[in-house]
Amino acid sequence: MAEKVIFEKGYYEVDPARMQHYVKQTVMNDAECRRIIKCRTMYLEWMLNHFSDGVPAPPEEE
Repeated sequence: MAEKVIFEKGYYEVDPARMQHYVKQTVMNDAECRRIIKCRTMYLEWMLNHFSDGVPAPPEEE
């Protein structure tokens, strides 16, 4: 796992103290985090269903 990554409440997030260096953090409640994760998952599933013809096979060993 990458440095300063926290696994909390069932999802991964970058340590908020580390992110303060880059951008001001907004405090979100758990329901909002779950809603964002659900929407991102739905989007990825939609993209997969519409634009993926299948999973490519791994390369042959040389």
